[in-house]
Amino acid sequence: MTAQIPGAFDRRSRAGAWTPAEEGRALAGDGAARSTASRAIGYFIAASVSLLSSRIDGNIAYCWLATALLMPRLAKLPFSHWPAPVAACVVASAIASSLFGAGPVMAVPVAVVVVGEAMIGALLLQRFAAGGHYFDDMRQLTRYTLIVGAVMPIVPAFGGAAVGSTAFGMP
Repeated sequence: MTAQIPGAFDRRSRAGAWTPAEEGRALAGDGAARSTASRAIGYFIAASVSLLSSRIDGNIAYCWLATALLMPRLAKLPFSHWPAPVAACVVASAIASSLFGAGPVMAVPVAVVVVGEAMIGALLLQRFAAGGHYFDDMRQLTRYTLIVGAVMPIVPAFGGAAVGSTAFGMP
């Protein structure tokens, strides 16, 4: 029997997804640091692109692409494995926001809000659409769409509004 790469397609195991525990064990070795570093670099690039391309009049970015890189990763990991990728992405977000966004003073609050959005989405997916097979049937697809498209953005919107109000003097 050959070893399976996490996320690789295998017809025997419904889309080849490892369970969160199996994937967590696979990432506990040397690959964990590489995975975290590459995710943080990707997060920084996506955050920078968002900040450079979706800010109106120099205010808060209205489209945050980096969440799409972090949330699915967290949704597949057990909660105990979250600290490293979350911390790395908070640092990456703070650097991007400091360089291209609201500046160094507001970089950490912005980073906490946007990474928090990914964490909330991952928690909701783990709770209400468990198994990682979001596109297998219409019920799972509906749950995924409601969680990611409607419920997930609501809570961080208040944090983003507070940060925007503080940073830019908006009502």
